[in-house]
Amino acid sequence: MAEPRGPYAVAAIDPPWTWSARSAKGEGRSPRYPRMTIAEIASLPVRDLLAPDAVVLLWVTDPLLPRALDVVRTWGLTYKTVGFCWTKRMPSGAEHLGGGYYTRANPEQCWVLTRGKGVSRADRAVRRLLAAPVRAHSEKPDQFYSEVERLFGNVRRVDVFARRKRDGWDALGDEIDGRDIHDAIRQAVPGATPWFGRILPAVHFPATVRVASLPVTGP
Repeated sequence: MAEPRGPYAVAAIDPPWTWSARSAKGEGRSPRYPRMTIAEIASLPVRDLLAPDAVVLLWVTDPLLPRALDVVRTWGLTYKTVGFCWTKRMPSGAEHLGGGYYTRANPEQCWVLTRGKGVSRADRAVRRLLAAPVRAHSEKPDQFYSEVERLFGNVRRVDVFARRKRDGWDALGDEIDGRDIHDAIRQAVPGATPWFGRILPAVHFPATVRVASLPVTGP
């Protein structure tokens, strides 16, 4: 596969979010792969990857939704909607059950973010619900990528924090070539003027978010 070259109209991003469980038992079930703090994710020069009119598909984890919105604003992007909701299945087809803090978890959200005018839909019949088996930890289903291709058509696409290479997508991530993700993003768009920090003031993010400390509003 050729060296990644942007800018891109569509970027799928699956950050290794960090959070702190409420108990030692819960911490033992936390992901065992290298993770990034909220501040580290917010510092990614994501906007430098993107065409003036572009879409980002951002995978988020339920306990950190308020912090994820802060990250979106720091990237200089606009939240639009939930694009996909992955209901996880076992290889047998049975429902996959996660731990969860109040109820047993299963679905995972993928948000639609835009830069500029976004990207027009090529197919208006793409559904939000994805029902697909879980695979390696955090690896997203092939169905997600094929549905994104249907949704936006033949545009330049990049997979950030990719687990493997796939046809029709450039792939960035340490599992692809071992490079630091900041360096990989910058090198994917030669000559880009770094955007991060030029417009928005510094935003303070705690290094670790303890889920029990997040404010809860509503009924």
